[in-house]
Amino acid sequence: MTLLTSTLNKNLANHDSYPATTDMHRRCVNMIASLFHAPPPPSGGDATGTSTAGSSEAIFLAVLALKTRWMAKQQQAANSNRVPGRPNLVMSYAAHIAWKKAILHFGVEGRYIPSFPSPFAGGTGGVTSGFDPGVILSKIDSNTIGVVSILGTTQTGHYEDTYALSGLLLSRQPRPGSGAEPEPKLRFGNQNLSPNQDQTTQNEDENQIDYSQIPIHVDAASGGFVAPFLSPNLNPNPESPKEENRMKWDFTLPNIASINTSSHKYGLVPPGLGWLIFRSTSHLPSELAFRMNYLGSATQSSYTLNFSRSAGHVVLQYFNFVRLGFAGYREVMLGLVGVAGRVALGVREMGTTEIGMGKGTGGGGGGGWFEVLSSKGSGRGGLPLVAFRIRPAFMLSLLLLDSCFSGDDRGSGTFGSESVSSGPDSDSGSFGSHSSDSSGMSGSDSGLGSSSPGCGSYSTTTTTTDQQNKTNRFTFDEFAIARALKKKGGWMVPAYTMPPPDESVTVLRVVVRQDFSVERCDEFLADLRAVMRELIGTQTSCWGR
Repeated sequence: MTLLTSTLNKNLANHDSYPATTDMHRRCVNMIASLFHAPPPPSGGDATGTSTAGSSEAIFLAVLALKTRWMAKQQQAANSNRVPGRPNLVMSYAAHIAWKKAILHFGVEGRYIPSFPSPFAGGTGGVTSGFDPGVILSKIDSNTIGVVSILGTTQTGHYEDTYALSGLLLSRQPRPGSGAEPEPKLRFGNQNLSPNQDQTTQNEDENQIDYSQIPIHVDAASGGFVAPFLSPNLNPNPESPKEENRMKWDFTLPNIASINTSSHKYGLVPPGLGWLIFRSTSHLPSELAFRMNYLGSATQSSYTLNFSRSAGHVVLQYFNFVRLGFAGYREVMLGLVGVAGRVALGVREMGTTEIGMGKGTGGGGGGGWFEVLSSKGSGRGGLPLVAFRIRPAFMLSLLLLDSCFSGDDRGSGTFGSESVSSGPDSDSGSFGSHSSDSSGMSGSDSGLGSSSPGCGSYSTTTTTTDQQNKTNRFTFDEFAIARALKKKGGWMVPAYTMPPPDESVTVLRVVVRQDFSVERCDEFLADLRAVMRELIGTQTSCWGR
C-alpha cells in the first residue's frame, strides 16, 4: 500500500508533469488488450483503450461509443427518408445496475432477455431459462446499437454464452436484395408510439436486418481478470474440441466491439479502477476524443467522462502485472478456485449426515440442506464464488413434518406461486413472496423472523388462532440465514432475489477473495452449520407444543 499512497497525489491527466505514470497507463492498456486478444493495430502502435474510475464509467463510455457509431450509420443510410427510431440496447436481466443508469442518461431503450444460460437451466427448482435464439433475435431491430454479454454475473457468477451469441448473430445475414436498412413500419415520434414503448412491436422484417453487423460488448467487470488465467479453453485454439471453442468470449470473436473489466474485483487493486478496451480505433468514434494542449507542450486526447484523478491505482496495477505476470495471476486465481470449491462442497453436503435433528431434516431423497447454483468454484464456467439456496425438497420435508406434528392437514398450502402437492423427494416448486395473515417468528435479535420474499415463508387459508400460531412458526428463509450469520460471526453473506424470470428464487452468495483462506472457509462452514442447526432446532422444537 506504500506504493499506492505515495502516488495518490500524481495526476493521471497531466501527461507532461508525470510522463512515467502516462507510460505505465499505456503499458497497462496494451497488456490488457493482449490478454483479451485484441487485434494488433495495423500501424504497430498502441491498443485502443483507457482506464476508468471503475467499470461503471467504462460501461457509460461503451454505451456512448455504441450509440455514437449507430447514429453515424443512421446518417449514412442510403434511404434518406428513413426516420430512425429510438436506439436500443439488448442485455440480460442479470445486467449490473450501471447499465440501467447508462441507458437512462444517454436516452437508450433497454431490451431485456433471460440470462444465457440460466443457472437453473435443466429444470432445477422448476425454473427453466436458457439460451433462446428466438427471444434474442426478437429484441433486435435496425435501431439496436449493440448486445451485451456478461462474463460473470453478479447473482451467481456464471459466464453468459458469448460464443453462442456471437455465432447466432454472425449466422443471420439479410437475404440478397433485401437491404440491411429497411424503413421501419413505425417511427419514433409517431403519435401512436411513445418514447418508452417497446419497439419490438414494429414487427420489422428480420430478413432485412444484418445481424452480423450488430456489435457485442462484453461486460467482464468480474471475469476479465479470472477467465484468461483459469481457463485455457477460453484462449484461441483452432484444434480445440467444439466444447472448448464454446468458451471463447473475447476479441477472438469477430463481432466483439469492446470489453470492460474492473481491477478492484479480481485485478488485485483497491476499489476505484476499471478498464475499457476497444477492438480497434474504428470502434471509438473520433468525436468522443477531445484534444487539448493547455497542460503542457504536448497535445493530448481524452475521452473519459472525468478528467483529473489520481494515478495511484494505475501504478499499483502496473506493479502487479510486472511482479506477478501471467503465471502469478494464474496461481492466485487457482488458489481462489480451490477455496471456492471447498465452500461449494461443504455447502452442498451440509445436512446430508445430520442426526438428532428430527427425521427428514436432511431433506427429501437423502439430500442436504442447500442447493448450489453457481459453477461450484470450478473457475471454468464462472467466478470463484458460491451462490446457493435452501433446497426446495428440504423445506418441503419440514413443511410436511410440521403438518404431521401439528395434527392438521396443511398439504394444500403454497410456497410462493407453486402449489405444494408433491412428495418430499421432489425438488420442484418455486419459493417466492406471497401474503399471509401471520407475522412470523419475529425478533431481530434472534435472526429468525423475516417478511422478505424467499424460500420457506408458508401461507395457509386456515383461520383459527391455534392454526395461525402453528403457521407463524414456519418462517425461516435465506434472509433469516443471512441475518443469523452476521450476528454469529460477522459474516456478510448477502441474500437477494434473482432477476427475472427467476425472481421467485432467493439466493445466498459467498464471494472468495485473497483474504478468504482455507481456515476462514472452515470457520464459515462451521458457523453456517451451527446457524442451520439453530434455525431447524427452533422449528422442530415447536412441533410438540
